[in-house]
Amino acid sequence: YKNVCHNIALVHVKNRMKNILLVEDDEELRLILKMAISLRMKNIHITEASSGQEGLSFFLNANSFDIVISDYSMANGNGQFLLEELTKIEAAAFFI
Repeated sequence: YKNVCHNIALVHVKNRMKNILLVEDDEELRLILKMAISLRMKNIHITEASSGQEGLSFFLNANSFDIVISDYSMANGNGQFLLEELTKIEAAAFFI
């Protein structure tokens, strides 16, 4: 958790809110991560997705995420799938 917040802080977005896509299939863990990140970080907006496929869909529709935080092991498109798909479209988002 501390490393995630540290990595988020390193992403430089000048004078605007950081848009984060949080991809985690475990609803309870997703909620805990969202709350923990929100408490520690300022000037952020978090969008939640429950699978790699849903995360990819959000990304393709919004294309305004600065940071993608993803679980690796999920049904319906794991973290590796998501990273590979974002790489194909040359997404500029920082991937954790």
